[in-house]
Amino acid sequence: MKHIKKDSQNPTLKDFNDWIIRHTQNGDIKRWLEGVEFGTSNIQEIWKKLHKDSKSWNSLRTTLLEEQGFLCCYCGCSLNFEEVRNEKAEILVRTVTVEHLKSKEKDDHQKLIFDYENLLACDKNCNQNRGNEELTVNPLEYDSVIQIELKKETEIKAGKETIKRTKTSKSLILLDSQNIDIKKDINTLDLNRADLKIARGRLLDEIESYAVEYYEKYKEDISRIELEGKFCKRLNGKYKAFAFVSDWYITKEY
Repeated sequence: MKHIKKDSQNPTLKDFNDWIIRHTQNGDIKRWLEGVEFGTSNIQEIWKKLHKDSKSWNSLRTTLLEEQGFLCCYCGCSLNFEEVRNEKAEILVRTVTVEHLKSKEKDDHQKLIFDYENLLACDKNCNQNRGNEELTVNPLEYDSVIQIELKKETEIKAGKETIKRTKTSKSLILLDSQNIDIKKDINTLDLNRADLKIARGRLLDEIESYAVEYYEKYKEDISRIELEGKFCKRLNGKYKAFAFVSDWYITKEY
């Protein structure tokens, strides 16, 4: 999980903000806030109206994606408007959904349903796994995110099958926490399912292989700055998938 810094002043948010202003001044949101149409079902219907307004909806999703470097707020997989697969039908980029950090299904969070500070870009799997569960871990709080620990594994179990080390993924990365509530969140979000462990491991293998190749070519150890430039920085506004693995490993080893 990567720490996220919100930017409500991003110009790409204009159409979303304009939609909110229109509906707050003389539309559904104004009546709802005044208590004329208070209730979960009513506010959910207003949210659906935003979803159907493609210009405003895309404005929101674009801003969230850019803000997060096109990564899921929870698992760290790559996100965009549409799913992308490789020739082996493996998913490289997943379809973005909009997540409410404070669930919109809870009555005491209803007032936050259109609050940009409460909205995040999220993978569909993470969104569904989370459901309406309240989470302790918060991608917007650095002190919360760093309580998630990364550990190397040699094998993992998926149902009755055991997935062992392979040539394509020598490392498997497990997420854990000493915080009991955050550990529960990891399980709720299913952040240790097989495909995520393998994907995180592949990135670690890529980093280690790059460092070895650098040494063989230049006869000196690669610098932390060099590795961060390759694996931790944004390229065209996008982080590498599971970039938090790069942050963790490079900080730990360099």
